[in-house]
Amino acid sequence: MGSGRLGFVPVRSGDDLVGGAEMLVTELADGLARRGFAVDLLTGTTRDHFTEVDHYPPGVTVRDSGARLVRFRSVASTARADRVRGNRLLATTGTLGADAAARWFRDDVRVPGLVEHLAAHSLEYRALVFAPYLYWTTLVGTLVDPARTIVMPCLHDEPAAGLPGYDRMFRESRGAWFLTEPEAALAARRFDLGDAAVIGSAVAPATGADPARFRARFGVDGPFALTVGRREDGKGFGAFLTEYASATRGVRTPLRLVTVGPGAVSVPESVRDRVLDLGVLDAADRDDALAAATVLVQPSPHESFSRVVMEAWCAGTPVIVNGECAVSVWHCDRSGGGVTYRSAPELAEALRVATTSEFAARGARGRAYAAREASWPTVLDRVEASLDAWLPPGGAAGPADPGASGRRTVVVGPFPPTTGPQVEHVLAATRAGWRAGARVTVVSPGPSLAPVHARPDTAVGARRIGRLLRGADRAVVVGAVHPRLARALDRVAEVERHEPQAPSPTQPRAGLAERVARVRAGGPTFVRTVLARLRPGQGR
Repeated sequence: MGSGRLGFVPVRSGDDLVGGAEMLVTELADGLARRGFAVDLLTGTTRDHFTEVDHYPPGVTVRDSGARLVRFRSVASTARADRVRGNRLLATTGTLGADAAARWFRDDVRVPGLVEHLAAHSLEYRALVFAPYLYWTTLVGTLVDPARTIVMPCLHDEPAAGLPGYDRMFRESRGAWFLTEPEAALAARRFDLGDAAVIGSAVAPATGADPARFRARFGVDGPFALTVGRREDGKGFGAFLTEYASATRGVRTPLRLVTVGPGAVSVPESVRDRVLDLGVLDAADRDDALAAATVLVQPSPHESFSRVVMEAWCAGTPVIVNGECAVSVWHCDRSGGGVTYRSAPELAEALRVATTSEFAARGARGRAYAAREASWPTVLDRVEASLDAWLPPGGAAGPADPGASGRRTVVVGPFPPTTGPQVEHVLAATRAGWRAGARVTVVSPGPSLAPVHARPDTAVGARRIGRLLRGADRAVVVGAVHPRLARALDRVAEVERHEPQAPSPTQPRAGLAERVARVRAGGPTFVRTVLARLRPGQGR
């Protein structure tokens, strides 16, 4: 019998979703609930990251496992302009500046009510598990109560992993769960980790899969290669289609391509007669497809576990995987269940041998590996062991003081992903308010993860902050207090200020005349050096 309530926080959740990380979180929650843990699955109403923000209704339902599914309304910008610009910059330069990164983080599916719930109730949970690392829900949610937070990042070696904010998330969280050893090694290279464990992931073998039923229903004859999953550039799908067209040009191969999953498909003209796009299938048809395929191709260069590879092996189907993905290569090397490719010629050779009996035997080796490494009892035992080591039962306190409920606090100042002493003051004040049971609103003067952005030195920003301060019981201001903000603060009963320290009176800052005199005393060479350093992009 499990002890202590557990909270699992995926960016989205639904039995009809396509997405390995989200499916894993839901299955973990269900598995632990069946072992007797009290489990909450805390998520939003969105079905995907781009549309259908209100696909699921908000509210509480109880899953068959006994886990509670608690949905809060998701919100998202409509244009996604900052996200698009940021993605382009990441693709070309590999990084973003602080302001651009903050805008990129915010221009995502957000779930403000979820964060409010965590702020009010985090002390009721033995552990809070967030996944995957990339999204707003994880980045903001892990700020609430790091001491009882476990991050399950599903980390990829991608430019976004280097953005500011993630380093704090890994450094402050109580621990991290990884799905494979290559993922854990990548995290150790990039971040300052605390406790960490490789828990793995599990896939339940499909029951009742029927290859003949798939072929009859969709008119598929002969051997075929299969792709399953999101058809996106980030998953390597567009590049794979180009390589497939090149690999099959002038080559007689009996393998046609069947592709399954969400996303638009733009098939090169030269292979249109060889590619069958079935779009999104239900679970039964998808299982039938995996069992019927001659080989599964996994073109993604970025995987933290590669669930579909395990599903193919559970069906006895061998695989061809992108050799740029360390995790997929690791699985194939350990299992003998597939081969890798890094170019169109290598893909052509892999497709050529995929119809041989020697290659088909790889499917059996993959099945044995999946049964050994990806079983739910094994994974859940690892999860329980790490929980007992990091957050033993009885460590969770009760809920916040109900006598303090109803208080409103407004905190004004810089907020993550920016860093520095002022940010630490803001975080400390915010967490203190949450612990006291207050409803806290954070106002950031610049782009950040804060729910409100308003500059107090502008008329519009000052009015917005003034409206928020009406009815507030307490205000905390970190940074210089502009006169416009000072007038609004006069209406708040309790005000705490953390202003930058003034220059020491024993070492007054030199006046303008004195600084000019120093420059002149330095002579012409010194003047040219100073001016060069002041010009943007020079003297650095």
